[in-house]
Amino acid sequence: MHVLVILLVLLPGGDATRLLLVRHGRTFMNEHLSQPGKAWGAAGFVDPGLWDTRLTPTGTHGGT
Repeated sequence: MHVLVILLVLLPGGDATRLLLVRHGRTFMNEHLSQPGKAWGAAGFVDPGLWDTRLTPTGTHGGT
């Protein structure tokens, strides 16, 4: 399952308005949850306790 979340922030900028699109890259938690049987809600799911995980090399590269 893929989820797209778009954060829309409108900031006053004189006569114009700026639109900021924010996206995070792939994290180690994304990698863990993409393994078979490890997704949220899967039978026997156990929370791995991976909080605020770092970006993977793929996630770092995709953010540049």
